[in-house]
Amino acid sequence: IDLIRQHGSIEEILENIDTNKHPAPE
Repeated sequence: IDLIRQHGSIEEILENIDTNKHPAPE
């Protein structure tokens, strides 16, 4: 679980994945 600690929190990772799947409109 070191990866999660490096990123800061699971929420951040989920947000990053969400952005990749559904990029925010400009």
